[in-house]
Amino acid sequence: WDLLHHFSESPNVAVRLLQHFLQQEVLTFQPLGDRNVHNDNKTASTVSQTATVLCVDDSAQSMEVVKQHCRTSGLKLVVCHDPLKAVTMAVAHQPDLILLDVVMPIINGHELCAQLRRVTTLEDVPIVMLTGQCGLGDRFRSKMVKASGFVTKPLTAQKLRTVVGKHMPQLAHEKPSATFAPNLVPQQA
Repeated sequence: WDLLHHFSESPNVAVRLLQHFLQQEVLTFQPLGDRNVHNDNKTASTVSQTATVLCVDDSAQSMEVVKQHCRTSGLKLVVCHDPLKAVTMAVAHQPDLILLDVVMPIINGHELCAQLRRVTTLEDVPIVMLTGQCGLGDRFRSKMVKASGFVTKPLTAQKLRTVVGKHMPQLAHEKPSATFAPNLVPQQA
């Protein structure tokens, strides 16, 4: 996934790169067991994970507010300026919250929200629509595509803090914590 994200213009580049290193015997794959994804309270209390926010927005001003808030709150931020890549990035990163601009080129936020809701692994992820249009029709359309919330622009730190607190209540009283990353490569004894 990291290679696909890095070579975002084409997955073929990542596949060819891996294929080259496999043929040169520089890289080998090792089978890994399935990761336990059950949410039992014992595991949740002993392992702290950094929550991930995916922000799909073409506005530099809004993105800067989101970056600053995530930095000070200890949240991992995944930025997507291209709405056509948003579903792929959301599946790859499995965010805990998605901030989605309504007015974007090619595909608008409402259409993108509907696509995200069709993905089984994302159907319960809160999606908050960001827009400068705050009419009743806009709010109704957001509800029709199953958006979790609606925030008017210009986006401020206070509005963002309120949204994160509402849709990610487990972070409201936590301090930023260390990132949990499973050990993917067995260590040699």
